[in-house]
Amino acid sequence: MKRIWTFSVLALLAVIPVVAPHIDEDPRQAPSLRAAALELEATSTDAVSTAPSATLLTNDPQTAPHAISDALVSDIEAVPAGESIDVTTYWISSPRVASALAAAFGRGVQVRILIDGGRRSRSSAARSLDDLLNAVATDSSWLRRTDGAARGAGGIMHEKTYRFSRVGDVPWVTVTGSWNTAESADLGEYAAMLRLAGRQDVYELWSDIAEEQRAGRSAGGVAREYAGADWSAYFLPAADSRATDPVLRRLRSIPSRPGTVVRVAMFSMWGDRAGWLSRRLARMSRGGADITVVAGPTVSRSARSTLRRGGVRVVAGCFRDGDFVHGKDMSASWVRDGVRREWTWIGSDNWTSRGMSSDQAVLGIRDAAVYDQFGAAFARASRRPGGVVGRACPFG
Repeated sequence: MKRIWTFSVLALLAVIPVVAPHIDEDPRQAPSLRAAALELEATSTDAVSTAPSATLLTNDPQTAPHAISDALVSDIEAVPAGESIDVTTYWISSPRVASALAAAFGRGVQVRILIDGGRRSRSSAARSLDDLLNAVATDSSWLRRTDGAARGAGGIMHEKTYRFSRVGDVPWVTVTGSWNTAESADLGEYAAMLRLAGRQDVYELWSDIAEEQRAGRSAGGVAREYAGADWSAYFLPAADSRATDPVLRRLRSIPSRPGTVVRVAMFSMWGDRAGWLSRRLARMSRGGADITVVAGPTVSRSARSTLRRGGVRVVAGCFRDGDFVHGKDMSASWVRDGVRREWTWIGSDNWTSRGMSSDQAVLGIRDAAVYDQFGAAFARASRRPGGVVGRACPFG
């Protein structure tokens, strides 16, 4: 029997911000971000054609080098006229994605793009979209460049998010993760994007943050953290400290004992932040947790050493042919109250001090299928032979 979701049902999933979420069972819940603005219209009788879904998109330069861009282009091409596409990303240089966005604009889709204002934003693809979307001054379609972090005084715009008001018959599609919109990312990077469809709560949350980014509102030095029934999210920038680090808070909430399994794919770890996060992972490992880290090109030697001394399995995530792990991702499984929890977090946040000062977004989902999808992608990267570190890594 086909399952129909109405706005009144989805209203029960409305986003609830929390100061320090306990992953899946913290009962302490603060007021809504926009007071009533994130409450869904329970009086509406419009129906959603499909149930909410979660899918992990992964890019493997060896076996599936265009998997993420193919999926995004497919979504872009399926957005009907009159709907909207919102892109908040570090940079755009992929001709395929840029062409799909231009075609969407041409058929009457509202296309809004916010990218970092650094040198990467001057690609021919970005310039073409700039000329097209900004040819006529309008609030409905545009391309804008940030001066550093949109919600901070320093850093960069480092988030990588696509939002679609509707893809075919499916509303409220949010795709976020670690994939840069570039052909080079297709051909050389292990990356992931988490796609949630039919989830108005998540879509509206990202929409609110995007409005703050466009307006240049300050984040106020504290990470924004949110939790729903089966998901969590955080947004940076924030002050670079243990007290404000949402990753450290998450790690402290996971049991450090046998039966806990943690998998981390991380492009970059350095600075003070890498120190306290690597020490926490090492402490969890000493407590009996099974922890593996695939360390990308800019994971510092000190972080790798701290992890190894704690019993963490550290695998090189850079390869002589130029491929490398670009993820900023983690999965964790543990048992509490006799129930196994399986969580996966996908996003743009490198575990670095600079990462704390930039626009970042990380989305977590408690979903066994997504957990298994991440595990399969993680296995492919972690088991690839010939990984190198240090000067042997050709990155950069």
